[in-house]
Amino acid sequence: GLLHISKIAKQRVRNVSDVLSIDQKIDVKVLNVTKDRIELSNPLI
Repeated sequence: GLLHISKIAKQRVRNVSDVLSIDQKIDVKVLNVTKDRIELSNPLI
């Protein structure tokens, strides 16, 4: 799944690379699963 940019950090993130690096693994929380979509959240924010 994809983690929306607004869910990466508490403060506004303009460039994801300022917060995360390529191939960095992070834990996410699954908020909702539907037929077409998986909604994820970063539990650390």
